[in-house]
Amino acid sequence: MASAMDKDDIARIRALPLEAVLPSLGAERDPKDPARNWRLGASRITVTGARFFDHNAAGALHRMREGRAGGGGAIDLVQYLKDIGFREAVRELGGLASSREAFGPVTANPASAALSSDARPRPAPAPDRAARAHWYLTAARMIPEAIVEREMQSGRVFADARGNVVFRLRDEAGQEVGYEVRGTYEKPYHSVHGEKGLFITKGDDTRSAAFVESGIEALSYRALRGTGLILSTTGSAIERPATMARLLKARGYEIVTAFNADKSGDRMADRMRELVGSEVRRDRPSSDRGKDWNEQLKSLRAERGAGPEQIGSHTVGEGASAGAAGLVR
Repeated sequence: MASAMDKDDIARIRALPLEAVLPSLGAERDPKDPARNWRLGASRITVTGARFFDHNAAGALHRMREGRAGGGGAIDLVQYLKDIGFREAVRELGGLASSREAFGPVTANPASAALSSDARPRPAPAPDRAARAHWYLTAARMIPEAIVEREMQSGRVFADARGNVVFRLRDEAGQEVGYEVRGTYEKPYHSVHGEKGLFITKGDDTRSAAFVESGIEALSYRALRGTGLILSTTGSAIERPATMARLLKARGYEIVTAFNADKSGDRMADRMRELVGSEVRRDRPSSDRGKDWNEQLKSLRAERGAGPEQIGSHTVGEGASAGAAGLVR
């Protein structure tokens, strides 16, 4: 991806605020100095403008100049914390840069009143339980591995200490406001910690924005359609998604209501059209394959015997356009 970008694109990615990148990697503010310091694993990182320094030198020192425990810019930060090369770091940051361009800047303080007022412990990444979440998404939910691995590597989706799948939720400005938590065991478990924000994933650079009802639906829709932005409303609340839709529409995005094929989904689609305007298209799941996009995905995979990365003749992965005709008027 980096080779396909021009210097301006790479400069834009490098200039992403470190305070916006760190939460996407799973870092949390250090309670002893939340204004400047962050913690991620064994690292304790101080951010000063575009510069960062790890007091514990726990990252990939070999990725930094002269083996220093710090550097400058978002690309250096991701290389250091994830021990990956330049191209992979640029690729991972590309989605965050696009989100900021579409939704506006992330505010400096990631804590919202709703999130801080939730007395429950905030979900935190548990790398030793990642295999459970990966299994659930790829085997139980049949979402292609390429999509699951990309989302988990980015930190937008992670496993908590109980092995639940957790989706990070953001508001219209890109600020993290809550978490959608989905159980991975036989007994169903689904809850929201903090505020009902938006989970956002991206198929490619198509200027379309499809709204679905959950994180699972967002990843399933991405597998089936593969284009544009896909945003979960995290349930039936419609005001925040409508505000986001209006912002995106003003930036030239086609707005698509891809809610479930039931009365509730139809009501949400109608309400979105009322709040956003008549130029909103309905993409309704095919009723013969189930009411939601994950049921559609599992039905197609079962029918066609597709492997984890294929549905019919379409290869599904990062930037794929499987079923893209469904997003054309």
